[in-house]
Amino acid sequence: MPTILIVEDNEDIRLNLVEYLESKNYQTDNTDDGLKALALTIVNKYDLIVLDIMLPGMDGYSVLEKVR
Repeated sequence: MPTILIVEDNEDIRLNLVEYLESKNYQTDNTDDGLKALALTIVNKYDLIVLDIMLPGMDGYSVLEKVR
């Protein structure tokens, strides 16, 4: 089953994405913080990351740079 990481600091948007994707049989992890997202990518493998740009902890561009 594909696994998706959702990184979004707006809780309503994040939870709506989680609910929708899980209803389509995707497995999801989610967080509202760039540093937490980076930590999750170190210990888990994701098929897709939905990444917001303006995040607490570390912005989305920095997270992307570190993940690459």
